[in-house]
Amino acid sequence: MYALLYALFKRQDFALFAKLNWLAILIDATDGTLARAVDIKKVVPTYDGALLDNIIDYQTFAVLPALAVIVFEIVPGSALQFIVAAMVLLSAAYQFCQTTAKTTEAFVGFPSYWNIVVFYIYYLECSMPVAVAVFTACAVLSFIPIHFIYPTRTIAFFNLNIIGAVIWATLMLFPTFFPKSQYARPALYASFVYAAYYLLVSLYLDSLRRIEERKA
Repeated sequence: MYALLYALFKRQDFALFAKLNWLAILIDATDGTLARAVDIKKVVPTYDGALLDNIIDYQTFAVLPALAVIVFEIVPGSALQFIVAAMVLLSAAYQFCQTTAKTTEAFVGFPSYWNIVVFYIYYLECSMPVAVAVFTACAVLSFIPIHFIYPTRTIAFFNLNIIGAVIWATLMLFPTFFPKSQYARPALYASFVYAAYYLLVSLYLDSLRRIEERKA
């Protein structure tokens, strides 16, 4: 709500928007772990935390970034902005509503990290063709059942997944909270290491999974 009222509509302040989204990512990375730690399904058996998680995640990782595309003119031209925003919302809606959207260890399809996509395109000042290509590629990946690693659940490379995620979040602190720092740009580039690792490990593990399925 604060992101909607202040970062987007009142101040149109991308720096504030980024800070709030960074905090939202931090919360999203820890809420499930905390819920499982207290065995919430036994504590409150009639409460569907997974449903609440999906509602909040769709708002945070799809609706806010879609609005950011328009408010902060992530791509030029109102028509293109609405097309990209619609692409974000529709692909995320499809991904979130799949009964197989998550397994015990993975996200199936692009995990709707749209705010992170917006971060990089805005910070790197990507050209229109590059920005549209990235948005389109991620939207298409939402419909392809590739299993992407779930850092807090994927058993393979678990320690590397967690350590890498923590380092990535730390690196993103600089462009997000200290954009004028001399370390902001180097930290942003360095964060791509984990992004590349995430994609490559996801593809590797997905290929192993498919091989095992064919054998079975």
